[in-house]
Amino acid sequence: MMTTDLRLALALAVAVLTGSATQSLPVNIQTFEVINDSEVYAVYAAAVRTKFTEGDKPLTVLTLLQETRAGADCLIQGRDKRLPPDWRSVVESYRRENARVRTIREGFDLGVPYSIVTVAQVRKLMSDAGYSKRSPHSNAPGADVFARFPGGRLVALSAVGFNAEKTRATVAIQADCFPSWTPGTEHARCQEGRHVALEKKDGRWTIVQGVRVGCIWAT
Repeated sequence: MMTTDLRLALALAVAVLTGSATQSLPVNIQTFEVINDSEVYAVYAAAVRTKFTEGDKPLTVLTLLQETRAGADCLIQGRDKRLPPDWRSVVESYRRENARVRTIREGFDLGVPYSIVTVAQVRKLMSDAGYSKRSPHSNAPGADVFARFPGGRLVALSAVGFNAEKTRATVAIQADCFPSWTPGTEHARCQEGRHVALEKKDGRWTIVQGVRVGCIWAT
């Protein structure tokens, strides 16, 4: 039977502040490049409003994975007729930007209070709860751990792909990502996720309905 000794997750819950300020546990940033582009964080702020299910309640608090995670490789190919021509450069940019892991920095405004947790911290939580390299990747593994994070899930974001003018963008947003046991690799799927298309109008990024750049997935 799995243990419920999740002191690290409880510490996260205590650390969450009101407003858009952020708190996090001590982090172990590896040699990943830190994302500093303010436009990326503006896209993130719009993307985290995505509802994974119809029953999702309005977002009031969030736990965010510090390392970027590209997600399922199901982007529409650039020559595919389903992809509008003015979105092809966005998709290609997304592929380039997600060829390596990046680090999301703290202190940007998401419009809701949030905490940041690293893959290493998630891996320790999983280990403390009884998961291991031999645990089966089925039946929503780690759901008992993710449920104890502020907001009831762990959200992971990819790097962002833009067009040259930075008026269109795409990003993958995922929930409850089981950690890889090998640092720096991504071989375990998240329990759910999707590619989101966004446009910037009147200085604000908004999700575009009816433009398909990738797919939706669930385990």
